[in-house]
Amino acid sequence: MSAENVACKALDEEGLFDMQDLLIGEHILEMERRRFHFSSEYGLEFCRHIISFMRGGQRAGRRALLVHLLAKGSLVDYFPRSHLLELAAIKGGRLLWETPKEALTEAGCSPCEKNFPDGGLVILDARMKYEIKTGYAITFEFGTEELVRKWPKMELPKLEVLKQKVASI
Repeated sequence: MSAENVACKALDEEGLFDMQDLLIGEHILEMERRRFHFSSEYGLEFCRHIISFMRGGQRAGRRALLVHLLAKGSLVDYFPRSHLLELAAIKGGRLLWETPKEALTEAGCSPCEKNFPDGGLVILDARMKYEIKTGYAITFEFGTEELVRKWPKMELPKLEVLKQKVASI
């Protein structure tokens, strides 16, 4: 089975596909050293390398996928198959949907702890429930054309080098 098929099968059945990746951990450390300037030339180049990894999302019938780039030492509880369930949720302070642990327990969803001592990458269905216990994730969201049209546009400083970088992407 091809790597793409393995990833798609994992997304369909579990709602996520994860990889341990020392290189991603190193890239995230570099972003941290540079103070997370995503709207810089380096930041745009960093994003560009990840975007090309996404394939098959629309074929899988999803409206959005998330990509977590996890820092070294991150520990995350993912709730497999929670993306398939309609669970109680409220809009949280960070404009994300929050689901009480009790609702997950009642639905039979148990956490699957993922440890990323060297950093890593997780592709997950945007409906998947998760809790970052230690560390952090830089999160990218990819959506259908219809969904993306509604998203606010990223504001960049009006610098010629950034205009050229965006044009090359």
